[in-house]
Amino acid sequence: MIVLACAAAVLAGTELVARRQLVPLGWWLVATAPAEASTLLVANWREHVSRSYGNGLITATALLLSGLVVATLRLVVHEESGLARAGFAAVVVSTVTLDILALVVTWSHSPPEEASRALLSLVFLTLLLYAATPVAQRLSDHGV
Repeated sequence: MIVLACAAAVLAGTELVARRQLVPLGWWLVATAPAEASTLLVANWREHVSRSYGNGLITATALLLSGLVVATLRLVVHEESGLARAGFAAVVVSTVTLDILALVVTWSHSPPEEASRALLSLVFLTLLLYAATPVAQRLSDHGV
């Protein structure tokens, strides 16, 4: 799964650069996904890791998956569709907020329980928006 996610991130990043859409994100994915893959694969074979190393792994995973979500959604939705554009913007805002909250929860020594619940709620919201945006675009393209 690690290799698949990182390979998908590299492919999505390459396609973003080729389409001249979100070029900085595309280059970021192409540059960082192989390092994230190697870091996560090495950690996968270790029995125990330190807390700070584990926090780094969580951060790498969150950034990889966030970049993959934004990149793949950008490749799927069309700019002409106002509904898809709004859905994409909502996913970007939700993903950035999710990353910030995830970093705070991960790197703080004793995160409040409310922050963890908010993080899980935001994950659900982001996934829901990610799945609903192409569907909404498809329905709006057909006049439904």
